[in-house]
Amino acid sequence: MQTRCTRCGAGIQTATSERNGGLCAPCKRGTRESVDRALQERPIRRALDAVDPLRKLYLDLVGRQRAAGEHALSEPERHYLAVALLDKEIHDGGFDQYFHNSSADSYDDAVRGLGRMGATRVLELLLHAKQVLFGRFAVPSNTAERRTQLQEPQVREHAPELEPLDETFCREALELSRLSEAYARAHRLL
Repeated sequence: MQTRCTRCGAGIQTATSERNGGLCAPCKRGTRESVDRALQERPIRRALDAVDPLRKLYLDLVGRQRAAGEHALSEPERHYLAVALLDKEIHDGGFDQYFHNSSADSYDDAVRGLGRMGATRVLELLLHAKQVLFGRFAVPSNTAERRTQLQEPQVREHAPELEPLDETFCREALELSRLSEAYARAHRLL
């Protein structure tokens, strides 16, 4: 279910609204201005899509996965894409959004990818977020199953513990970007 952020009017999940006192994640974190700036810069980014090799790689992998499934991608491609999706979701709405959306269907590939990239600090954050929401149980690779579990009251009460993890993740973004690019180059994905 969706509702609207009481500050900016953006569409948000009801659970996010309840947890954040009616605010979307960017308004709650105080990053709304940077999100709005990113939206304004979208046409520029689209123009860069044609020339930025990392962006072209991401779009190619997303397209191939949508068209033929994850089996159409090599293991390094799956790892790279899973980490890129994790990064995108955390910046858009935090770990709560990541686990709520289909990007977390590739959680296991994200874990392996972060490990193989040497992104140990980000991997620790992801594993901590998983522990907060799912405890000792595996993260369901099915979006509907995961969403059902995430709505359980015992899970929702721990969701505020994700906010400091989101903030720390964002501080690690530049290093993750560097490691992701090195991984892509080492595996000749570019």
